[in-house]
Amino acid sequence: IECGYSKPFQVQDRALIPILGGRDTFVESPTGSGKAILAIISALQVIDPTSKDCQVLILCPTRERTRTIKEMAMKIGKKMDLKAVEIFGGRPMNDQEKVLKEGVSLVIGTPGRTYDLLDRGSLKLKHLKLLIVEECDVMIDIGFEDILKSIVKHVPPNVRMCIFSSSCTSAVGKFHEFCLRNPVGIRRDTPSGG
Repeated sequence: IECGYSKPFQVQDRALIPILGGRDTFVESPTGSGKAILAIISALQVIDPTSKDCQVLILCPTRERTRTIKEMAMKIGKKMDLKAVEIFGGRPMNDQEKVLKEGVSLVIGTPGRTYDLLDRGSLKLKHLKLLIVEECDVMIDIGFEDILKSIVKHVPPNVRMCIFSSSCTSAVGKFHEFCLRNPVGIRRDTPSGG
């Protein structure tokens, strides 16, 4: 409702229960079918806003996408005192490290900068509950597969993981096999308004 929708998109309706039930989930659905809002709603449902620890990490292919996801998350989660940060290259890393040190529960980042901050010990995933890889097909197409795998290796073993993709190429399929444990697969063929 905060983003102008009166009812959930079909993919949201089908994927939210498995995600919130703790299942790793693979969502294949075209652009415009509601995956971004699904990511945000899933994140907000697992975040304890009183904690200053990173509880949800959403990985996006571009800085523009990180900004969009953060803006939507802040709008939808405005009543819960959400602490979120977007991290990507082209900004001073020290500024992002300072925000992380102050404490945020939701981190939205591009793979390169996220990995750099993990490698430096500035981004800690000890209390992570949910990892969402947004636009996985796009990230693999532009060469982020190895960095994504390196990030996944930093994730504690009991964290639920979700991969959202517009298509399931063989590379996306291999990546999802690398990451997900006994996943629920949700597929949606065409966009539908909500």
